[in-house]
Amino acid sequence: KIKLIGGDRDRRFLTGSHVAATPDLKADGRKYDIKCDWTGYWHEKGIVDLRDGEYPLLLKQNAGLVLILPFQKQIGILDSLTEVKVIKGKMHPIWHKPYHALELSENLCWEDWK
Repeated sequence: KIKLIGGDRDRRFLTGSHVAATPDLKADGRKYDIKCDWTGYWHEKGIVDLRDGEYPLLLKQNAGLVLILPFQKQIGILDSLTEVKVIKGKMHPIWHKPYHALELSENLCWEDWK
């Protein structure tokens, strides 16, 4: 059974100031945050960027990530944030705030959907 549990679970479209840094869903007792890449950045750079306050909170809750690539029609699941290399960045090029870059392991399996 999957249950939405994030702070923004009841909202449809959010502005950046309304996005919560809490996991979005729970599946089989595990918490996951859903991330979506509309640009191809993850494949190009091999990293997923998380906001500075978001990464420690997800790590503390032992949450994983559900990574969605809509244009490639792929989905990947990162079960543990402790199993990836993390680089602390000082200034994100788009957000203009500190961030954490998670290196995507070559072991991360992307699944295609039809």
